[in-house]
Amino acid sequence: MRKLNQVIFILSLFFISTGVSASVCDPILKAGVHDKYSTFTNRQKFTQTYNLIASQEFDSWEKAKSSGAEIGVNVIDIIDVALGGSSTQQNYGDRRNKYLSISFDSLVSKFGYLQHLEVASSTIAQAFVRCIELTSRDVGFTAWIVPGRNLATFAINARNVKTGGDANFTVQKLGLFPENNVRCNNEQIPFETESSEIVFSCIKPSESTIQVTMQTSEGNLTGVDVLGYEDAINEIRSQINSLSNSGSLVPKGVIAFFSGEPPCPAGWTEYTELRGRYAVGLVAGGNLGAVVGSALNDRENRPTGNHTHDILNVFQRTPAQYHSGGGSAFDDYPKTLTTTNPNNPASMSFKDGTNAPYVQLTACIKR
Repeated sequence: MRKLNQVIFILSLFFISTGVSASVCDPILKAGVHDKYSTFTNRQKFTQTYNLIASQEFDSWEKAKSSGAEIGVNVIDIIDVALGGSSTQQNYGDRRNKYLSISFDSLVSKFGYLQHLEVASSTIAQAFVRCIELTSRDVGFTAWIVPGRNLATFAINARNVKTGGDANFTVQKLGLFPENNVRCNNEQIPFETESSEIVFSCIKPSESTIQVTMQTSEGNLTGVDVLGYEDAINEIRSQINSLSNSGSLVPKGVIAFFSGEPPCPAGWTEYTELRGRYAVGLVAGGNLGAVVGSALNDRENRPTGNHTHDILNVFQRTPAQYHSGGGSAFDDYPKTLTTTNPNNPASMSFKDGTNAPYVQLTACIKR
């Protein structure tokens, strides 16, 4: 008994040092799944984070502001990335309520938000272990599931911690649905455990989602889903379709050429600056979107290779004016000559027509 009290005292010090409170643990443990091996889909990660933000623990600005230090999940950042803009002490309540009113499907196209979900989910998985210890200490009984990396295995865990008396407990019922081809190393149920903790190791078809229910003399695990890859793939397909239908697979500002009718698809508008022009890469320090030169007309075959230019510093020799005392036979006078087509020198030729053949398409920009 003395040893058990020492362990609980040490755990208390640990949780005081990490700042985790029991009220934070309620939404973290709500789903009943410890995502130790990062098997959650984006929708599960959204639900996990949603439950955390929806809890009373973060209903005020002061609590939300301390969330990063307390559990490593910055509640304010998640809300701001999802909604855009910035949360303040004055508007936090309204923005939190707005976040809690939106669905995961409306956030699929926000890649920055999904990155924040990834970080939050990983942090919550780490906090899950600490919360199990804390809840076991305060409540006594805790049960949870750990899915395997390959989605074909999972472990059902139950723990009963008591400061006095017998910590053993009775598993009264273990339900697996559907139970086809699902096997666990459980004893004949009902049975009494020989210690304060038990783990059932189970195998299932990796493609199937299984719902787990466990009833014990100390507490229950109710309706917890262990995801299979078929449901995971279907969710990914749904997200891709949603992104495709909304045009959100392409980031804003992308310019592309189209040849259909209407000229630009939904979510795009014509980039008129490119009418009759070529696009070139921006040089360092250049003016983005600057327009230079005259645009081509419809099907114009402009002779860009046909031009005139001046030849400078040419001297023309004329008969010299003779004076007494002698002099040269010719005087040299500077002159500027201009070359032009069709007045070609014998060794030069000009060819009409553009030196960059082109195809006319409609330039569109993603809005």
